[in-house]
Amino acid sequence: AEYDSRQGHLLLKSNIVFSTQRQGQPAQLNAARAIYDRNENQVHLWQVQYSSKAVSGTAGTATILMRDNQSAEWLDAKAGVKITSSDGMTVRAPAAHVLLSETNQPQEAQLSGGVELDDNQPTQNLSGSAEASELDFNDQGRPTRISSDRNVKFNQQTDTGSNRLLRTLASHHLILYLLPVKTGRPQLRSADATGSAIFTSKSIAPGHAPLEMVMSAETLKADFAAGNQLQQINGAGQTRLQTIAADGDVDTSTGDTLQMEFTHGQASKTTMHSVPESPALTGSTAGIGSNSLTAQSIRTAVQTGHVVLQQARKAHNGNTSPTPVSTATASRATYVSANDTLTLTGEPVYQDEQLQLMAHHMEVQRVSGKMIATGSVQATLHAGHATGEPVRNGAGGLMGGNQPTHIIAEQVVLVHSTQTAIFSGRARLWQGGDIVEAPVIEVSQKMQTLRAHGDSACTLCVITNFLSAVSSPTQPNRDQTIQRLPSNFRVLSDELLYSDAEKKATFFHHVQVTCSSGLLTGDDAEVFLLSTKNHSTGKSGLRTEENIPQGRNNVSSSSVERIVTTGNVRLLQPGRRATGTRLVYTVADGHFVLTGDATNTPTVIDVDHGTVTGQVLTFASREQAIMVSGSPGQMTTTTTRVQKK
Repeated sequence: AEYDSRQGHLLLKSNIVFSTQRQGQPAQLNAARAIYDRNENQVHLWQVQYSSKAVSGTAGTATILMRDNQSAEWLDAKAGVKITSSDGMTVRAPAAHVLLSETNQPQEAQLSGGVELDDNQPTQNLSGSAEASELDFNDQGRPTRISSDRNVKFNQQTDTGSNRLLRTLASHHLILYLLPVKTGRPQLRSADATGSAIFTSKSIAPGHAPLEMVMSAETLKADFAAGNQLQQINGAGQTRLQTIAADGDVDTSTGDTLQMEFTHGQASKTTMHSVPESPALTGSTAGIGSNSLTAQSIRTAVQTGHVVLQQARKAHNGNTSPTPVSTATASRATYVSANDTLTLTGEPVYQDEQLQLMAHHMEVQRVSGKMIATGSVQATLHAGHATGEPVRNGAGGLMGGNQPTHIIAEQVVLVHSTQTAIFSGRARLWQGGDIVEAPVIEVSQKMQTLRAHGDSACTLCVITNFLSAVSSPTQPNRDQTIQRLPSNFRVLSDELLYSDAEKKATFFHHVQVTCSSGLLTGDDAEVFLLSTKNHSTGKSGLRTEENIPQGRNNVSSSSVERIVTTGNVRLLQPGRRATGTRLVYTVADGHFVLTGDATNTPTVIDVDHGTVTGQVLTFASREQAIMVSGSPGQMTTTTTRVQKK
């Protein structure tokens, strides 16, 4: 040792050892060289090593300012500062400034120049980094607050059996609030991240592709439970949640606020990877990717304020970004992992390539593969098939053609597995001039069928209107234009089954057909429709539908070809009544063909010409003549009324 009285310096050249007490436990400070400056009351140390029962540390250099009572007031350490706790936590920084109490307990600490944190435990590893950090301590020297700035990033790895959960929190500024304990490591209480805050969670299970979730906002606030388990995250300001499924599909939601609650531990492999696709009539429903959320141990997720949810398929065929397939908007979106359900409220709207849906409330049940929308439901099905193919030539009918199909109801249930939509509660479907009204309307996009019926036993509860084009009674020459006038066919029945492939609508029970040709009733009826190709030009190549009134050309109609009614058939026309068991009405020429059976002979009663019976009766709606035909031996009867002169 040397002492310079002129400068007031005491030089200790080697193997310096300072012994002290910290929290009642012995502590030791070692240095390769030391200078005590009596004038400044400072101690300068080189190659410093500190050790105690609770913590140890090293630094290239250190300066300690002493109080008058010879207790340390503050400590400056530089050149590779490293602090390690007895339970495995390590902090590294190029420089550290620590304020100390009179009992040598840390009160504040400032770390700068690039701070690194490592905390390795048997089932959980924690690491972090920032340009600078500040720590606050309580009277016992336990940390209570850590504030980090610039390029802040914290990583957490949790292992549960063979499953692994990786989480990352990054922001411009992060404050960690700690719950100090008397012994052992401090526990995280909460965290505030501000400035482009991003939270990432990735789950990895053996034999499965990773599932990833990314949450971002201007500010993120997190709460923790015992064992530093993440309990809740609240986001505010341009919140965004993105999940990446195992197949590469990406679900994204944005909104003003976002709140997520977490369960402790990791979800099982079955829950994580065996969830069915979201239901929709034509594919998957946009929204929060709940299979990925479940994998991240998320219990609930609530997003509010201008919520937009989008689902995109994995990029392929040389594309660099995923292809959007569906979008939904709402005021509020709520996901609950207990029943794996996503609920949209606040006038939600869903849209994909073929379906647009609006309602007061939407609920996606992923386990059952259903989406249920309730309250003033409005749906639009766009032309095309479930495969996304363009409309083929000859398409038409009630669900085809090049015009969309609109449906309103009080509720709709979309079933993904069968690509079926069940509308109920005063349901009404229309395309162009064709309309179907019923308590329940079922639409199968996959089978291209429609079924309308009552929700219980009902009579005449299905109302169908076909807006068709009917030829005028004038027969054209080859060079003339066929006069085709709009006509409405109104059909009442107990049930309707329509097949777009067959262009056939089958009506069951108590059928009533009203049109310009009269009133037709029967047990059942089949209405055959012309395809778009068939009624765009006539068979002879004549131009058709040229003289439909202005405005009708843009209204697609099903163009009824013929109507076949069976069972207790009755036809009422002005001055004429007909009965039988089967009646075929052909719209193009306005002809009726009436037949019967052994017990019900076809009969036409005319106020001017009397009663006509026979095996087959053929007549036109606008002509008085009735053609009677029958097989040999079949009796034909005509009863003519003779008017008095």
